[in-house]
Amino acid sequence: MGKGLVPDIVFRTLLQKNGLDPDKDVNLIYLSGATELAPNFLNGKAKISMLPEPVLSTVLSKKPDTNVFLDLQEEWKKAFGLSKAGYPQAGILVKEDLINNDPQLVKDYINVLAEGMDWINENPKEAGAMAEELELGLTADIVEKSMPGNNIRHEYVKDVRKELDQIFEIMYEFNPETVGGKLPDDGLYYEIN
Repeated sequence: MGKGLVPDIVFRTLLQKNGLDPDKDVNLIYLSGATELAPNFLNGKAKISMLPEPVLSTVLSKKPDTNVFLDLQEEWKKAFGLSKAGYPQAGILVKEDLINNDPQLVKDYINVLAEGMDWINENPKEAGAMAEELELGLTADIVEKSMPGNNIRHEYVKDVRKELDQIFEIMYEFNPETVGGKLPDDGLYYEIN
């Protein structure tokens, strides 16, 4: 899923790093969304599929003999060797006027978010129960099983700046419009004090 988006860019970059041309050496078939991935694989339409969590844990619960043969984060670390973190997957975007007008709110939010990420990783069973209670569309056991592969954690910009710059450069080379037509400058990053 996500043709031209981060999952596609990451996969294509890894193919190239491993000596394969994604347009000639493999046959990539894109689906319109994550909801199509599990059924497509489980009903045999796809023999090999790139599945994000928690879709992978859902598939494994229904077809335990599924062979998971690579992890994109691990492959990224091998290919680029920048850190133990792999490639960045998400970020927090804050309007500059909020930073200027209420920096304490921004700092408190970031701290609470970091604590929450730590909590769900330390308490996957409870996180699963909470997700089910909130009716997020996942069962508690799937959320619990998927936690190690979800790669959810909080990092401060200062600790992953090289990784951020690297993924933006790769995205820009793939298609400049994926990063707004130009590489981000220092103004993109905000570090809480």
